[in-house]
Amino acid sequence: MSRLIANFGNPNNWESIYNTNLVGADAGNGRYFPIQETTVPLLLENHILAISTSSQNASNKWKSAGFLNYLIRTGLVVGGTPNTRFGSGYRINLNAITLLILPQLSNEYSISINIHYWIQDVAINIWQYTGDSIDSTDNLIEEIRDVNLASIERKIDDISTYGGS
Repeated sequence: MSRLIANFGNPNNWESIYNTNLVGADAGNGRYFPIQETTVPLLLENHILAISTSSQNASNKWKSAGFLNYLIRTGLVVGGTPNTRFGSGYRINLNAITLLILPQLSNEYSISINIHYWIQDVAINIWQYTGDSIDSTDNLIEEIRDVNLASIERKIDDISTYGGS
């Protein structure tokens, strides 16, 4: 089973990449229109993100702020946008930090955020992980490759010297 090994606890391994405050438009009578989907205006390369959300007017019972959408370029253009949404979105915690490890489907990607319609204001902070990370599966493959390569070379040497030449 693959396991990511990273030093998430070091604050120097995180870079702030996006901050915004969103408020639903006032619809009158104390009501608000839902906050529209927000596209983060960046092309990202690192697939490890942390997202913090907070809301002044949210109920303490609400635990989810909405969803982050993972957008990749496929070369297909439908509706004027070259981005394709991968999956059904990643839940973002409300009034907390959410750690997301996105699949590495492309070198560059973008994200958008859908806030639940009942949340009338939200502050969003996004960081990308800049520290070193290692996939334990990659480590095992390297170890096996190195061990097997040495063993194969040794056997070839044994075969070539067999017969006394």
